[in-house]
Amino acid sequence: MNPFVWLQSLITFRKQGGGFSVPELDASGRIRVNMLNSTPVHVGATPPTEVDGTSLWLNTNAGYEGLYFRDQTRGKWLSTSETRLSFGHDNADNQLLRHNSIQTPQTGTGVRAPRDGTIIGVVALAADGEPAKQLDVRVNGVSVLTTTLTAFVYANITANIDFAAGDRIDVFAASPAGGVQDIAYDVFVRWRDS
Repeated sequence: MNPFVWLQSLITFRKQGGGFSVPELDASGRIRVNMLNSTPVHVGATPPTEVDGTSLWLNTNAGYEGLYFRDQTRGKWLSTSETRLSFGHDNADNQLLRHNSIQTPQTGTGVRAPRDGTIIGVVALAADGEPAKQLDVRVNGVSVLTTTLTAFVYANITANIDFAAGDRIDVFAASPAGGVQDIAYDVFVRWRDS
């Protein structure tokens, strides 16, 4: 969807003194007032210079269109949208986890990134087997994040792992300590302007 059409069609009501007001549009039909609690929205192919975390950027750079925010913790412009890559297996040990309907993942399978992004978190849950199973998030076959279940559960919301367009993301169940049953492993990514 064209980001300008999205912004133009967005109607934001804000309570002011017992009534509601609708943002004004400029001569080009773009929203003129600040939205989202008075956060300015900058429009263009390059990010704004302020880096205090209070600005949004409507990126018009071809291939990276969308609404971005300055992630102060990670120190980069990331999309406001988040994508979940889901992997799983019924009995995983020394093998890749499945993605989509792939029955037997092979080297080279996984998710190909359509554009630059950052892994911002992972969550895992298993039903049985080895309660402290080690699983590795990999980019192009190289481990970038080693995780170990604790009583069949793992969560990390502070990851900061960059990958590039075309990179392959997968999850590998390491061989020590035996298999883990019914593992669901989600990798959360946000798109990054390059």
